[in-house]
Amino acid sequence: GFDIVESIGFLPGSSNLKTPLDENYSIVSNSLGQLYVQQGNYQPAIALYEDSLVRIRSAFGDNHIGIASISNSLGQVHLLQNDFSDAESRFETALTVLDDEHPATPIVLNNIGEVYRVQGQHQKAAEFYNESIAKLAALYGNDHPSFSRVFNNLGLLHYAQEDYEKAAESFLAGVQIEQANLTQNLIAGSESQKRQYINTFAGT
Repeated sequence: GFDIVESIGFLPGSSNLKTPLDENYSIVSNSLGQLYVQQGNYQPAIALYEDSLVRIRSAFGDNHIGIASISNSLGQVHLLQNDFSDAESRFETALTVLDDEHPATPIVLNNIGEVYRVQGQHQKAAEFYNESIAKLAALYGNDHPSFSRVFNNLGLLHYAQEDYEKAAESFLAGVQIEQANLTQNLIAGSESQKRQYINTFAGT
C-alpha cells in the first residue's frame, strides 16, 4: 500500500530524501503534519514543518509557494499552542510569498485575525477579518465557502464584545453561505467540486 512517509523519503533529518525535491513535497509534508496535529503531536509537526522549510528554501528559494503553505500550517500549530508571536510571524511569512490575487491570501489574513481575536485584541482582529472578506469578494464574489469560516470568527469576536446583534448577523451570514454552497456543490456539483468544497471546511 501507499506509505506517505516512504513516498517522499523523510522524517526530519532523514538522509534518503528524493533528489531533486519534488514539486509536490510541500503538499505531502502538509498532509503528514496535519496527521500529527490531529493526533495532538504538535512537536513532531513543528519539527517536520521546520525541516520542510529548510529543504524547500534550499531547492526552490524563498518565494516558492511551498514556503507559504508550510509557514501557514506552522502558524496554525503555534496558534493551537497559544504561541501568538510565533504564529503571527509564520502567517506574515506566508503573506510575503503570496500576492493579493492568490486564493490563499484571504485564508492567511483570517488566520492572523484569529491570533488577535484569541488574545482579546478585537479591533486588530476585525481589521484582518474584514480584509479577508474584501479579498474573498474580489476573488470569488459573495458566496465562496471560505466566507463562512471568516464570518463565524467575526461572530465570535462580536460575541466576546457582548455585541450580540452583530454576532448573530455574522453567524447567520456564515450559515447562509454554507447552506447555499452545500446545495450547489453536494447536490448539483461534480465529484471534483464536492471534494473541493469538503476540503475547504477541512482546512486543506
